Amino acid sequence: MKILILSDAQSIHTKRWVSSLVGRGIDIVLFSIKPETDNFYADAGVKVYVYDLFKYKKLGKISGILKSVTEHHRAVKYLKSVIKRETPDILHAHYATSYGLIASLSGFSPFIISVWGSDIYEFPKKSLINKSAVKYILGKADFITSTSNAMAVESSKYCNKSIGVVPFGVDTSLFDDTEDIRDGRIVIGTVKTLSHNYGIDTLIQAYKIFADNNPDRESVLEIVGDGPDREKLEKMADELGIGERVIFRGYIENSRLPEVYNSFDIAVFLSRRESFGVSAVEASSCGTAIVASDTDGFKEVLEDGVTGIIVPKENPSEACAAIQFLADNPQKRAELGKAARENVLSQYDWNRNVSQMISIYIKAINGE
Repeated sequence: MKILILSDAQSIHTKRWVSSLVGRGIDIVLFSIKPETDNFYADAGVKVYVYDLFKYKKLGKISGILKSVTEHHRAVKYLKSVIKRETPDILHAHYATSYGLIASLSGFSPFIISVWGSDIYEFPKKSLINKSAVKYILGKADFITSTSNAMAVESSKYCNKSIGVVPFGVDTSLFDDTEDIRDGRIVIGTVKTLSHNYGIDTLIQAYKIFADNNPDRESVLEIVGDGPDREKLEKMADELGIGERVIFRGYIENSRLPEVYNSFDIAVFLSRRESFGVSAVEASSCGTAIVASDTDGFKEVLEDGVTGIIVPKENPSEACAAIQFLADNPQKRAELGKAARENVLSQYDWNRNVSQMISIYIKAINGE
């Protein structure tokens, strides 16, 4: 079985899919519109074809639009040459727009699309043209997959097809519940991109309330990740008088995240929108107690009061109340963490999810 995957070569999600499928003995070829930044695929024995689609963005607005159309046309032409050379059994585009558009215009079948989030939640709402494009792209697909039921429902607004749900789970042998040496402090933490959507500002405000309410309690807020809002968020923490207790740890490699989650007493995710709560699943797999906002993605992977605590988004007071409750109740933290780990083992184990995708590949090849 040979699969030609269209996806961002730089994405950790692409790397996980590619390495896992190669590990199952599947022949993988990757087509990316972004260049590689390391030797990951070469080391995995995977051939990569790159068409740098975004060079046109360096041009002015009008010429950029015209160039975009031209570059997409050239990308499709290049993809057709790759298909002819590699003769894949399946074309699998990750992300409905960009990769999905290029794949849909190639005319190849069977063709699978995996929607990722903003391609469904944001892109089609920007204009009627974008909405029509998404309908066209999904209409061309033989199979459509989503990482969550919530995103499948959203995707169904643009097509009349069955949408399979294949969660983006975690390697539960890597993301495991391990003993971590505690120093008596309450460690509150998050792992997110530092941008507006992920509600880091709300978390900092919630921690400010917690710190003020507990002047004699040692605690720290650890923020793992990087992004465009980092400088603004660091300034915010300083202005609130908690700069010394809010630690910005920057980007940390995925392989080190289990250690990070296990160092947290409470993991907090206060996104304004979340199509699938990967971070919550990772923290759950490590048995860490979680407070999360009431976005569709988190509500799907967490059960309020059983595997985590759900709070209203953009509400620092409610988030602080949940943090306070868990800080005061170590037994409850342990109970939530244990139940969360069990839930991940039954629903979001990565090996199980890879098997689900392979089953879809087999159906596509057999024309089912």
